[in-house]
Amino acid sequence: MKNHSLLVVDGIADLILGLALIAARGRAFHWIGVPRPSNFFYTNILGGVLVGIGVALLIQTYQRTPVPSGLGILGATWINICGAGVLAVWLLFGRLAIPTRGVVLLSCIAAIVLLIAVLELISVKRESADRDGGHCA
Repeated sequence: MKNHSLLVVDGIADLILGLALIAARGRAFHWIGVPRPSNFFYTNILGGVLVGIGVALLIQTYQRTPVPSGLGILGATWINICGAGVLAVWLLFGRLAIPTRGVVLLSCIAAIVLLIAVLELISVKRESADRDGGHCA
């Protein structure tokens, strides 16, 4: 998969998750199976950050200038690894008091985000090999 396609998928996913966190209220947390926050400050902030990341990824994808102005594929990769990694650690060791559906949903999200990161790393490696004439360092 090309960097362009991965950035589009990643940007759209971040936008959707970010907007969902901004819009989420009480019953949405119950339905997802995660604890309802006492207020929505942190979920809204995280949603805003994800929307910003999504916009930066889409800017990077569709820019027409030779100088990068968005986030870029390596930045997106590290954001995905860090975010999904922290979520995975919480799921494995956090002793979260959430129903099974919450654990399943959050595990699926972590797995999808890590898969996107792996695809991004493979794509970067391939593009680097193509630029270097097929030789990877």
